[in-house]
Amino acid sequence: MSELSARGVRVLVVDDDVAVRGACRAALELEGFLVDTASDGFEAVRRFHDAPARVLVCDIFMPGKDGFETISELTRDYRGLEIVAMTGGEPLHLDLARLLGARETLAKPFGADELVAAVRRAAE
Repeated sequence: MSELSARGVRVLVVDDDVAVRGACRAALELEGFLVDTASDGFEAVRRFHDAPARVLVCDIFMPGKDGFETISELTRDYRGLEIVAMTGGEPLHLDLARLLGARETLAKPFGADELVAAVRRAAE
């Protein structure tokens, strides 16, 4: 995906850590993605219904509705949604996210370049 084609691609970033959400948003917006954020799975589902995204960047472990539940619900309701799952937990959790349909996974901590590359691949 070229830099120009990132323009207009909507991404929803979901993480309970405000610093992670902000860093992800800044990195993706710098590349031209349209970015919305949510602090948990419940907010993510609401925001997604209001403004569907092409790519969901979702933390696995969050209070309330976790990433597994969020990914399952949104991929069931929205065919074609691409998932980038992320966690600071065990690699097994990323394997489970792949089983739920995550196209890309990121182990925290990761850099802005890694995030942008994963979202670009997911959006192709």
